[in-house]
Amino acid sequence: MKYSEFQYDKDNLKDTFKLLANAKELSLREVEQLFAKINLVIQSTAENIHLYPALLAFLIIAKEYHYDNYNAYINKADTPEKLINDLYGMIPQSELLDSHFCALVESFLIGAKHNDCNDAVGNSLKRHENIRKDETSSEEQKKYSNKVVKIAASFNGYRNNLSLDSLKQRIEMVESFQFSG
Repeated sequence: MKYSEFQYDKDNLKDTFKLLANAKELSLREVEQLFAKINLVIQSTAENIHLYPALLAFLIIAKEYHYDNYNAYINKADTPEKLINDLYGMIPQSELLDSHFCALVESFLIGAKHNDCNDAVGNSLKRHENIRKDETSSEEQKKYSNKVVKIAASFNGYRNNLSLDSLKQRIEMVESFQFSG
């Protein structure tokens, strides 16, 4: 890849999509259709635009299977909590706490809202900050929360260009294509 910050994107996309597809027990046909949508978004995006592929994969799956929460989130009408709860509902907690990709998706969901307004983040980030301080939290919970807070904090750097509007437009563009069987 040409841009160093994109170097892990292919693996992040592959591993996140695989985790979510397995968690949702998607059929091969569903996997093919969802991945075709992801591929169309990627192919229609300039090479120097960072798409956050882990977030892209999650949002496309959320749009398909958790439309109301996806729609509220993407249209800035809501905080990320409902979609984060959908993520938590997909992945068993034992896997979730060990998953870098769940932390990545959750951080991006929070970070994308952080750009709109700090109030739009809701309690998502605060909850992880509290877990890190809570002596009754397990080491796994603290480690996961540390990861979420650290990645979400990086949105003050180069990632502050994450635009939900841009992702939304790209995701909606693929809806104009027919994926029939």
